[in-house]
Amino acid sequence: MNKNKAIEYFNSYHIPEKILEYYGVSFKKKDEDLFEILYPYDNGAMKICTPNFLDKKFRTDSSNLNGSPKVFGLRKISNKNGKVCFITGGEKDVLSFAAYGYPSICFNSETTGFDSSIINDLKSRFERVIICFDNDATGIEQSSKKSSEFGLPVLTLPEREGRKDISDFRKAGFGKEELDELIPNAIIHEFTVDDEFNSFAAERSRFTAGEIIDGKTSLDSNDLIPGILPAADVSGFVGGSQSGKSLVSIQLLKCLSTGKPFLGLNHGNKVRSVYLSLEDNVNAIRSRLIKQISDLTEEEKNLVKKGIIFEFSPFDIEAKLHEILKSDNSIKAIIIDPMSEIMVEGDLNNTSYVRKTIQMLREISRTYGTSIIYIHHINKTAEINGYVSKLSVSGSHAFEASVRSLFFMQKEKDGSSTIGIVKGNHIKDEWKYPKKKLTLYLDEGTMTYHQTVRIDLKKKENNNPADSIDWLLVFGDDEELTTKEIKKRIKDQYGMAERSIERIITEVLTPYRISTGVYRSPGFELFQL
Repeated sequence: MNKNKAIEYFNSYHIPEKILEYYGVSFKKKDEDLFEILYPYDNGAMKICTPNFLDKKFRTDSSNLNGSPKVFGLRKISNKNGKVCFITGGEKDVLSFAAYGYPSICFNSETTGFDSSIINDLKSRFERVIICFDNDATGIEQSSKKSSEFGLPVLTLPEREGRKDISDFRKAGFGKEELDELIPNAIIHEFTVDDEFNSFAAERSRFTAGEIIDGKTSLDSNDLIPGILPAADVSGFVGGSQSGKSLVSIQLLKCLSTGKPFLGLNHGNKVRSVYLSLEDNVNAIRSRLIKQISDLTEEEKNLVKKGIIFEFSPFDIEAKLHEILKSDNSIKAIIIDPMSEIMVEGDLNNTSYVRKTIQMLREISRTYGTSIIYIHHINKTAEINGYVSKLSVSGSHAFEASVRSLFFMQKEKDGSSTIGIVKGNHIKDEWKYPKKKLTLYLDEGTMTYHQTVRIDLKKKENNNPADSIDWLLVFGDDEELTTKEIKKRIKDQYGMAERSIERIITEVLTPYRISTGVYRSPGFELFQL
């Protein structure tokens, strides 16, 4: 056969011929274009693999691996000891680790059970025995199971552009220095029943109409905020600089931790969340958090302290999210602030690149049933003109087209902030901008936003001093008030005359009248679905 063709295949992974010879790897011609790789297992059998063979059921032949244990590479390190040894997902990965200078072994496949005597032997000779399987659904599930069963840490490699294992990592040109930086991040996983479900969800994406109608799919999920914020999907939150996006996003996670309404929206959740703070440092976040929890009870403060996880590094986000979500199935919201920091390797104007990044986030979201919200900027034209639409997002239109919902926030000239919804097919039209928006004011003491319903009144010729009324301030936490109570509060808060108050009630509150002399707060229906 043409041995050079096989050598070229391994050279593409930067695996030198001397390592192939050391492990006894040989080759056999299959036809003019294909060749077989023969890996000698420690039990004397031979495993046959055919790279680039399209018919996958013949790609690997393990039928002659009879006997036990079915392990490759163990004899080659039988007299070795040291700081670290790896258990990989396949034979080529063993060769790749050898090219890096690290001892490793593999069993017949990632789903093959570990031999406890082999694991104990490795543990007695190496300070750390680390699992490094593929970054696909099977690899993630099996590494988590075996990590939990044998108390072995798992090394998760960064997956980008199809790279899913140590061989791909080496083929991409990463050297030993880059690998050594990742090894300290290897951690032990705790596998739970929920991981079984998450793995199933990741692998199954096809359902019958009956399963969908009956709600019997692994992708079913309730909205994180009913009718507004979807769970298990990706949403965007855009706005200009200094609009308050980051501050209100932390406020959202605070409310999700404590179960308190968010800007008047009831959700009934007490869930954990992750905030990727990729621009602001620890000190900036600390000062905000101290103020934002200052008005909470001690119990609520503890929920926030335990419920929000902050990540400050933008590198290997995909691997980190898998790691975090696999270890804690109570995490139901993730905010990426800003999105551009995890996309520095590509062009934000490249539609294909943006779609691919959002699709990666959507797969994570659906796998773990977690809502992912990215924060991004609007373009300068929209920021200067003060008008926001779906087309106002900076960069490729895929930032808008590829997400389920799109929310915006902008700073108004009077110092207030406005928040609204510019996209959401599942959201009622009457709740979308420009038909509906929230005007917010910031409580500087608690760094918390509150919604305000401000209805401008036309000034009369007598120059009425009151040209607006804050109805949330008037009604407070009350959903409805009598005419007498409304008059008293307006008089106390604005010092207006009786006749002016009566005129305002007639002009403004008539649509909110429940019965004679009783009115509902205009703010109560602002976002209650």
